[in-house]
Amino acid sequence: MLAGRSFLFTAAGDALCFGPLLTAASTARSNRAHASGSDFESSPNAAFFPWRSLMDKAAISKARDRLRTAQTIFSRLVACTDYRKFSDDWYLFLVAAKNIYTTLEQGSKTSPQSRQWYGAKKRIRKQDSLLEYLFIARDDAEHGLSSCIEYVPGRLTFTVPGPEHNHTVILKPKPYGRMTAETTDGVAWPSDDTPPRVSLVSVRGRGGDIFNPPVNHMGRQLFDNSPLHIAKLAISYLGSLIEEASLLS
Repeated sequence: MLAGRSFLFTAAGDALCFGPLLTAASTARSNRAHASGSDFESSPNAAFFPWRSLMDKAAISKARDRLRTAQTIFSRLVACTDYRKFSDDWYLFLVAAKNIYTTLEQGSKTSPQSRQWYGAKKRIRKQDSLLEYLFIARDDAEHGLSSCIEYVPGRLTFTVPGPEHNHTVILKPKPYGRMTAETTDGVAWPSDDTPPRVSLVSVRGRGGDIFNPPVNHMGRQLFDNSPLHIAKLAISYLGSLIEEASLLS
């Protein structure tokens, strides 16, 4: 019953049958090819991948450029030690990440099949806490008045030992700007040294809806939603998204 039909399976698991249309188009191309002496139909892509050329190849190329930009910015974020520079690069990362979506959307307009593929990916983005947060954060950073990240100062807390020890405190530096506390008689005080960090904050969508920092991604709970970890996961997903889109070009 399914012989002679071609199917494209979307991310949602739906099969789109467009075999009859492709068969008719292929027959017409074959007739023109034989009339002109062309060997168009000898192409292996034409024989085995009838849905190719549905996505604009220029969009794939540009999306890969934007992914490379995002990766470069991520490298700078990892090495950054200045909050203002981090904030500037985080904004640029958000722009590059969202531009991958807008580029693929434009490239998908070349055919109904690629439009449906992009529609499925858009629905996934809207349902995913991490992907939708980054998408909205870019808009809020562009059009809103508040920052989508914040600087959280470090702190050193310690417990005072018993009266038998000298209570004069000596703060000794540790690597990466951290500290430890000791008394003058060399007894270490139980302490908790929390380094400074950058954290995500809630962002506001264009309709006024509030989007909190992501707590899950692709069905898995996030135990680390720091900007660096979120960016790393986003780059991995977006790279896979582009490669999947390239199968349609």
